[in-house]
Amino acid sequence: MYVSYSGIVFGTGASGQREGGAPVKKASAMDTSITIDTEIQQHDKLQNANRAMDDLLGSASGILGSITKQGITMKGAHRRMLDVINNLGLSNTVMRLIEKRSTQDRVVFFGGIIVTLIVMYLVVRYAL
Repeated sequence: MYVSYSGIVFGTGASGQREGGAPVKKASAMDTSITIDTEIQQHDKLQNANRAMDDLLGSASGILGSITKQGITMKGAHRRMLDVINNLGLSNTVMRLIEKRSTQDRVVFFGGIIVTLIVMYLVVRYAL
């Protein structure tokens, strides 16, 4: 990159030449030029990354909403199942086993979330 203004030239080496070996042309009194191709490319890449993150966040919020709806549906099904079990007269032992299984399922679910987040972090950290 080089910047020149009113006869003063920046971006040269000690020999008065550009880093590529080509001599630096002297600038006129009104000549001002800035090469910013790399900055434009970097800006475009950052914009693309920003769009991708926005898409990812939108997708994640949709998934979270879906999981919330599924949780509400599952709670309703659980209540109906307990009502049916009570109507059938099953013992309290069976009902406790069902509740214990529900707690174990919750532990497995949150454990899976933690493992998934760790894997995603490692992929982002070391793959990009």
